[in-house]
Amino acid sequence: MVLSGDRQTGNTNCRRIKENSPESTYNEHFSITARRLFDQPTVTPCLAVILFPHDCHADQGAEEEEETSADLSATILVSTIDGRLRALDAETGQIKWTLQEEPVLRSPSSVKQGFTFLPNPLDGSLYVLKNSSLKRLPFNIPQLVHASPCKGNDGILYAGSKKDVWFGIDPKTGLKVETLSSASADRICPANQKRTIFLGRTEYRVSMFDEKNRGKTWNATFNDYSAHLLPEVNSWPFKYYASSSHGYILTFDKDTGEMRWEQDLKQPVVALYLLKDDGLHKLPFEVMGKETMENVAKVSREKTVYCSEND
Repeated sequence: MVLSGDRQTGNTNCRRIKENSPESTYNEHFSITARRLFDQPTVTPCLAVILFPHDCHADQGAEEEEETSADLSATILVSTIDGRLRALDAETGQIKWTLQEEPVLRSPSSVKQGFTFLPNPLDGSLYVLKNSSLKRLPFNIPQLVHASPCKGNDGILYAGSKKDVWFGIDPKTGLKVETLSSASADRICPANQKRTIFLGRTEYRVSMFDEKNRGKTWNATFNDYSAHLLPEVNSWPFKYYASSSHGYILTFDKDTGEMRWEQDLKQPVVALYLLKDDGLHKLPFEVMGKETMENVAKVSREKTVYCSEND
């Protein structure tokens, strides 16, 4: 029995081929029948493969988020006058990474009698040098910038400007991965939303002019992180002391009074922050003279050794 197809109607009919037909007739009929059968349109099964774009961060997932939280649970940032931000382990004081930024303060080094201002890198407060004596002004650099253009009672003209910038860092390595400002956005590496923490910095620039003497001018630039700070942390278990002229830090346990660690960063400390998932939280610290700190550290070390020997 051989199947032959009707091409016009699409129907398939059965036709019996006689066994005693000549071989040539049979072959010819088989050829025609097969051609008609297999010339019909056919649908070939196929395998459909759907490709989804690969998320470069998907493999990191919840595990990476847990690692980030663990990294931040005991990390403090120390800002020094040279512009460096150092991440320290809060338990040991060990430096995890360092990020170099612009110096906290830039001002002229030359002294002009009657027109020399000395800024405080801790908060941008200003002192004026007159008749070999220092007088603190009732405003700081950020306040001057916000109030400018303005004129003082002494005939000094003030002009200021400020520039805000956000930069994203990887909290584990300190690598800067993204910078955002009103001027431009610069992405160095793809910013992972789960890992990247954004820190805000404001640059204040102020210029002062003597109304009576145009040749007397003074300029200063002050960089500050505090404008974007989240609430200060008061429940932190450690108390910090920093040298007024060096980068020496002492850390004590608030409850026991025991010295936990000491670190010398070689540059005066400007601010301390607790690094958390939502950004920077300011940590209070007290400023001491270098000799006083060295004596305190010496006594604390001797006390620790004495207690260890008794144990």
